[in-house]
Amino acid sequence: DGVKGFYYYDAGWKPVAPAATTFANRNLSSLLAPTAVNVDLLPSPTNSRNLGSAALGWKELFVTGEIWLDATPFLRNKGSFNAFGGAYSGNANNRGAYNTGFGHNATYRNSTGIRNSGVGAFALHNNLASENSALGAYALFSNSTAWDNTAVGAYSLNKNTIGYYNTAIGAQALYNNTTAYHNVAVGYAALYQNTTGANNTAVGNYALSLNQNGSRNVAMGYFSMYANTTGTSNT
Repeated sequence: DGVKGFYYYDAGWKPVAPAATTFANRNLSSLLAPTAVNVDLLPSPTNSRNLGSAALGWKELFVTGEIWLDATPFLRNKGSFNAFGGAYSGNANNRGAYNTGFGHNATYRNSTGIRNSGVGAFALHNNLASENSALGAYALFSNSTAWDNTAVGAYSLNKNTIGYYNTAIGAQALYNNTTAYHNVAVGYAALYQNTTGANNTAVGNYALSLNQNGSRNVAMGYFSMYANTTGTSNT
C-alpha cells in the first residue's frame, strides 16, 4: 500500500530486513577486531586503538577539513592549491593560492598572498604579500606587503616589512632591514643593521654588518666594510 520498507501479513505490518549491501564492507578494513569498519571506530579513552597496523595499512586517505595532532591543527589546505604543515601554519589563509608553509606558525597570517614558501618555525609569519621565499626559523618573520624577497637562514630578513627584491643568505643576514630594497647579503650577519640602505651587496660573514642607510656599497670578504653606517658608493 505504498508503505516503503514494510510488508503485510496476517499479524500486521512487519519491517523488511535491509539488503546486505547497505552495511559497511568490513573486508576493506585494515583494523583488527574490535575496530573493524563500522565497529568501535571512535578512539578509546586510553588512546589504545590504532588506525591500521604495521602489517596492514590504508591505501589512500580522503579527508575534508584539517588533520589535528595533539590538539593542534597540523595539516591543512585552506584556499586553493596550498600545502600547510605544522601547528597553525597557514592559519588565516582563505583566498591565497599556490603557497607552501611548513613549520610551527609558518605563513600564519597569509590570507590572500600567492606563490609564497615559508619553511621553518614562524617563517613568513606576518606575510600578506606574494612570491616570497623564506627558509629558516623566523626568516622574513615581519614581512607584510613586500614581494619577491628571498631569505635563507634563521632570522634572515627578520624585520623586513615593505622592502622588496632583497636576497639574504645566512643566519641573521639583513636582520634589521625594514623598508630597503635591492640588497644582497650572503654570510652570517651580513648587512645585519641595514634598515633603509638600498642597492648594497655584501658577501662574507659580518660584511657591511653595521650599515644602516648607506647605499650602493659593495663589500666582499670577512668583516669587509664592517663599520660603515651611512657611507655610500664604496667598494
